Amino acid sequence: MIDSFKQNITVDKFFRDGNGFKIQRQSDHISYPEFLRYFSDLETITRHNLVVGINFTYGWMPTIFDFRSDRFDEALDILNRAKKGNKPTIDELNLLKGLLNNSLVGTTKLLHFINPDKFAIWDSRVYRYLTGKEPYEKRIGDSEAYLAYLEFCAHLTTQKEFKSLQEIVEKQVGYSMTPLRIVELSELKDHIEKYGKYGIGLTKEWAFRNGLNPVMYVNETSHFTDNFIKALDGIYLMVNKLVDAKDSANLSNDYMNVLNTYRYLKNYQGELKREKEIIPNYRFADEREWRYVPPISEKLNYRPFIPISRIRTKEEKRKYNQEIDHLRLSFQPDDINYLVVESDKDITPLIRHLRQVKNRFDPDTIERLSSRILTSEQIKNDI
Repeated sequence: MIDSFKQNITVDKFFRDGNGFKIQRQSDHISYPEFLRYFSDLETITRHNLVVGINFTYGWMPTIFDFRSDRFDEALDILNRAKKGNKPTIDELNLLKGLLNNSLVGTTKLLHFINPDKFAIWDSRVYRYLTGKEPYEKRIGDSEAYLAYLEFCAHLTTQKEFKSLQEIVEKQVGYSMTPLRIVELSELKDHIEKYGKYGIGLTKEWAFRNGLNPVMYVNETSHFTDNFIKALDGIYLMVNKLVDAKDSANLSNDYMNVLNTYRYLKNYQGELKREKEIIPNYRFADEREWRYVPPISEKLNYRPFIPISRIRTKEEKRKYNQEIDHLRLSFQPDDINYLVVESDKDITPLIRHLRQVKNRFDPDTIERLSSRILTSEQIKNDI
């Protein structure tokens, strides 16, 4: 697997990404050295230290901790050997994971706090950065992949450019850091930087009820994409000739079914255009977008598809958006999984707004929604 990491993340790419490091959440960098100090001051890790340590470790994670086995003695033996620099085997990592909430992510964070020179933190952001794949539990919970990651970290930290990168990161944070921590911080690029720092997370059940569907990402060089585009050419020419929305009803059901599929397609990778910025080779598939498109029926009062040649200006885009302005999806407080704001300073104003907005929400609803507020900084650093 280390060969795959090296292929996906070249040395040049890693240092290019790392040199753009910016400190995001000051509170994390305040607590981090104290976590390290707790374990560095211990001669031997006891059961008491393990319980305390794993619980402050989970203070960095959006998950409630639970011990999942009673194999404390074996775990303590592994952790004390790790403190001395011994790398756990795959079986030993699985034993630790089985005790510690069945989470390899939590296990690696604890190992890092115990011995930051030997163990890097492994989480969903790191996995996505290294592989370009979604960090499903089976993938991110793979102990063998974590050990390969440690090898990859060792490969990166021996590069001649690493010392200058370390100086950049440490200057921003304000204290010295181990090479493995530098690697982890340098890898973090995510969706928030591209699309904004505010949002509402709705439940998957809400998506099912309202007919949303995952987008189908296509590689522009694949045979599937090539054949599908050829099949669409005739339909595209016909649609491009439509003047009124009602003319869409003249298309046959077969044409409309193919066209409906097209509305759920998106490039796997391509240019992301954001106002004045163009981001090349952006991987749209990392977004895991769910999309709502209005159903196609014989009583259309909107166009099912607008050729890009018709949308050359913001005014033209605004005109077509107004045609479907009446098509809206609604949601209730029970549909909300989380509310995302930029930073801690936005939390109190949002709670105040929930309390004041037309007296719509009862105290229990306000309390529940308040507990589901996350910050973009928190997501970037903890999840």
